[in-house]
Amino acid sequence: MFNTQPDYAVPLLRLLNDMPDGGGEAGYVCDRFYERYQSQIPPEHLQPVTSGGQDRWLKNVHWSRFVLYKRSFLDGSERGVWRIAPAGRQWLKDNPDATRLPPMKRTPPQPPPPPPGITLEMLEETRKVMPEEEFRRIWGPTYDQLLAEKRAQSITPLKDRELLERARFLVHRIQDHIQGRDSDNPDSNELCEWIYLCYSLQLYREGAALWPCVNREDTNPWYYERTRKRAEVCRSRSGA
Repeated sequence: MFNTQPDYAVPLLRLLNDMPDGGGEAGYVCDRFYERYQSQIPPEHLQPVTSGGQDRWLKNVHWSRFVLYKRSFLDGSERGVWRIAPAGRQWLKDNPDATRLPPMKRTPPQPPPPPPGITLEMLEETRKVMPEEEFRRIWGPTYDQLLAEKRAQSITPLKDRELLERARFLVHRIQDHIQGRDSDNPDSNELCEWIYLCYSLQLYREGAALWPCVNREDTNPWYYERTRKRAEVCRSRSGA
């Protein structure tokens, strides 16, 4: 049953996909929709939304057409004609069992560009002589944007595959050490780094297994204590 508005979109897309020309005039498509799916339309959707207005099911079909168009699943080049676009056919092919569209990914709003001629260095100097509250009120968003852009320059371009290979190398090195199959002799500080990595990657068994190898005398006290807490979490979550 089409209980809610989103339940109409995929059936409408499938209907258009099955039509000889991939669609037709709006009224014709709506008639075909009712013929095909009337048994799935609940009685309350056969009633007008408002007095003298469209039936709810028809309003939902029209709204679904708009949703599909916004996703580029429909071709809007011909006024008054609903026709499936190549992207819509491909989506149906990739999702043969889907009954609903996935949520649309929202693109976060982009901040406006900084005023021409304003640099981070200029704002750093201004911040030294202006009260912090006044500086944040006037220049806060621009300063944050310029600072983020500068920090972004320090990010290393890295593809997912390359990142995966680097992580795999480190994990295999850790596992080889635990099994005594490596020729390395990591000191306690490096072992602490490994434990933190295992904790971050949820490799709790490995993190717990590494902890007994850490020598307290060779480790900075605060670093040892922090690692001990991470290792304890690893131990408890690994069931060891």
